[in-house]
Amino acid sequence: MYLYWSKIIRHGKISATYKFALAEAILEMASDGKKEATLKEIALYYAYHLCFHLKEAPKQCTSQQSQFLEVCKLYNDREIVLDDLINVTVKNGFNDVID
Repeated sequence: MYLYWSKIIRHGKISATYKFALAEAILEMASDGKKEATLKEIALYYAYHLCFHLKEAPKQCTSQQSQFLEVCKLYNDREIVLDDLINVTVKNGFNDVID
């Protein structure tokens, strides 16, 4: 796991929101006793932390990742439901995050 985490940390901007959200997701899953997880399970925790962060500190981006962040904002605004958020997270939320 360390090797994967190290690769994620070194990839992209050090301040990227997704790194903090992914770190929080992994730590929370570990504290819940999870030793393994499907991408869909990770997506639930990851999207939750991204959405929470976006409420506190809205981002303005022009990258492809920003399309996913827009979906997170839609969830925060209650324009989509949790299942939709998770499905989009699985499909697009990990682009350039996890290879």
